[in-house]
Amino acid sequence: MPIDIQTCSSSGCINEAKSLTIDGNWRWTHSESGSNCYTGDEWDESLCPDPEQCAKNCALGGIPSNEWDETLGVHKTTDGVKLDFVTEGQYSKNVGSRMFVLESESKYKLFKMTNKEISFDIDVSNLPCGLNGAIYFVEMEEAGDAGTGNAAGAAYGTGYCDGQCPRDIKFVKGSANIENWQISTSDPYHNSGYGNTGICCAEMDLWEANSQATAFTPHPDSKDGQTTCEGDEGCGNPQGNRTKVDTDRSGCDINSFRSGNADFYGPGKTLDTTKAFTFVTSFLTDDGTDSGNLVEIKQWYVQDGKRIDQPNANVAGLTGNSQTDEYCAAQKTAFGDDDDFTRKGGLKRMGAALQRGMVLTISMWDDIAVNMNWLDSIGDESLPEDAPGNRRGPCDVNAGDPATVRAKHPDASYTLSNLKVGDIGTTNPQFPDPSPTPPTPTPPTPPTPTPPSPTPSPAGDCPGGSLSACIGECPTLPADTYKMCVSVCIDRCSSAIIQV
Repeated sequence: MPIDIQTCSSSGCINEAKSLTIDGNWRWTHSESGSNCYTGDEWDESLCPDPEQCAKNCALGGIPSNEWDETLGVHKTTDGVKLDFVTEGQYSKNVGSRMFVLESESKYKLFKMTNKEISFDIDVSNLPCGLNGAIYFVEMEEAGDAGTGNAAGAAYGTGYCDGQCPRDIKFVKGSANIENWQISTSDPYHNSGYGNTGICCAEMDLWEANSQATAFTPHPDSKDGQTTCEGDEGCGNPQGNRTKVDTDRSGCDINSFRSGNADFYGPGKTLDTTKAFTFVTSFLTDDGTDSGNLVEIKQWYVQDGKRIDQPNANVAGLTGNSQTDEYCAAQKTAFGDDDDFTRKGGLKRMGAALQRGMVLTISMWDDIAVNMNWLDSIGDESLPEDAPGNRRGPCDVNAGDPATVRAKHPDASYTLSNLKVGDIGTTNPQFPDPSPTPPTPTPPTPPTPTPPSPTPSPAGDCPGGSLSACIGECPTLPADTYKMCVSVCIDRCSSAIIQV
């Protein structure tokens, strides 16, 4: 599917025609004769007796032009794409989608984002609680792991990885992920499962949101590129031992609701989700160059012709509205969270992945594991609802139950458009960063006045020769100086005491 990307500089923006491909997990997996290798949530044992033979026997299907709309629920718009939630296809119900930007027919486009910014227009007005319209970078391999055991490659959406080390990817590194395959019993459509192998890499969540809540989150990886893990022992568990893998699963999120600004984002709020808006994410380095270390991630918005900045955190012990290593450390302390972000290298490691190049991912999904509560409801139901950072949004904890949200909101959707990438300050130059507020000047401390001594008289120590003459020589202003001068005269001249 075609998509336009504008590359921007101080000279303006130039349009480039690129394309989207759908993730291999959403494709028909079949044998050469057309038999299903995977049906519902199970593999065909005759075609898939072991991981290597399964990869040899099975192929990923192409996507005819009509199936983008009719089967996958993905629609080309004038300058972007619209993603539907549930689509009734000819043979099955499709839930959500995940797509990647291609540079060519055989390679993903690698976005190198340090000292750069990225901008989108977004409309989430039809995206209720429990859903996630996610736009993010992951450090996938440029060719989609094409090679031995994988003849499909990037064109067919292979090679996915992310910061959660997913184990539901059907083919990993040229082998079918069928070892110890487990059916996901919480999927109401019985179409999901997971194998033994997880695939990990750095992830930068630009935008995870519905109409009620939003977050942007870096997930650094302590190792370069992709790594795999095996089973619960090696991969841990996103709901249990989260820190076992090389990636920071939790990341350092900025969610305005969680940060104490419940009136900022949502229908009718400061950033009004009943209407479209632009969001811009900037990646600032320590020396202002593309090769510098990442030190700050900022996000701001434009709606109704007005720039809207992320609000400052309103939580005890936490201040700021952008991600820095200092902000992230303070956030972990304020919310009582384990600081795996710092252990996994913080912004420096996130920036290293952004320098190497990451693949832009556009998706729509619901959460069969924890109902998307980490985004828009109560993050941890075992803790008090009002524990610092526990409330992530206004939604009920059951609103994101997949059976509920699929039944109530099958027609949910969101639209992404007007994609721009470029030097910082160039994608939306009419809305520059606000000038920093100058510090209030501290008035200088006036010097203690030293009273001038009256002109000495040749007749002794009394200036002027008499008390009255001495006082007559004292300056009358300022008053403190006059008083001090009179005191000197009284000390040095013999006469009556004068009240001053």
